[in-house]
Amino acid sequence: MTTKTTQKLKVFLCHSSNDKSTVRDFYTLLKAEGWIDPWLDEEKLLPGQDWDLEIEKAVEETDTVLVFLSDNSVSKEGYIQRELRFILNMADYKPEGTNFILPMRLNECPLPRRLRSWHYVDNFPKERKEWAYGRLLESLKLRAKTLGIDTATILKENAERQKEELTEKKRKEQAKKETPDAVEKAESEH
Repeated sequence: MTTKTTQKLKVFLCHSSNDKSTVRDFYTLLKAEGWIDPWLDEEKLLPGQDWDLEIEKAVEETDTVLVFLSDNSVSKEGYIQRELRFILNMADYKPEGTNFILPMRLNECPLPRRLRSWHYVDNFPKERKEWAYGRLLESLKLRAKTLGIDTATILKENAERQKEELTEKKRKEQAKKETPDAVEKAESEH
């Protein structure tokens, strides 16, 4: 039996730098879900950090990896290939059937040989993008469930925190409005 936790699902976003704009949009969508902690280099790396080391640590600590595939990533030489090999090697340490690698094609591109055993989702054409995102979320929820991550409780806690923040903001705004009136009233009484 898995113990329930309110820790967010860690999702590493593996991509070619040429696909950064699209991946940035996915980062925003995933983060807005409230129960996902996406890892995107430009959002998580700080100035002065060893990016190679930090990326390897992030992959080692992640719950799942979303691999964005496109003509840019499958044909490009460079860091994306090294990163993908590292991710595939990490997958070898996971129990059989673990939903660790989630491939998503951004365009009509061939799958790298070592990724062909994983089912992928196509984020194209335009009219299928919403459906593709829904399928991705289903996979992420499945992974969260197997890890004992209680997405419903996280969402409830987030809603309560937002409500408290809104109440506090309204209280401060009201106090600002009342302060000048109270000062004027006190001055007029003297």
